[in-house]
Amino acid sequence: MGCAASRGGAGGGRAESSCVRLVEYESRTYADVASMPITAGERLGSVTFTPCDDMGGRSGGRVEPPIKAMAYRVEGLDVDVAIAVGDDADDAELFAVKSGSGPGSGPNSGSGLPPEVEKFIDAS
Repeated sequence: MGCAASRGGAGGGRAESSCVRLVEYESRTYADVASMPITAGERLGSVTFTPCDDMGGRSGGRVEPPIKAMAYRVEGLDVDVAIAVGDDADDAELFAVKSGSGPGSGPNSGSGLPPEVEKFIDAS
């Protein structure tokens, strides 16, 4: 899991930094989607991510060690579009394929999420 900086809105607004949590699993990049109840199923394997540096370089050069977590299958979704990530199945969070890197994602996908994930979230 890694992170990416996000800038402020249009119109010359102040730049803001926020951490987008990313994880790589089987050559796909997944981003955290939502805090919502999910059922994490089969254990898929471990993932490693680097903590987000959302301090804009003001961390004094200190580098945080990589963090390990476990990836799980999300009941009701294919691994190609979403996984659950957490220390154990009970605290796992929903992560979906990052826009443009999976089936069903494209320029006409309003949220950037695969349609299967959008339906899953709407049904919750």
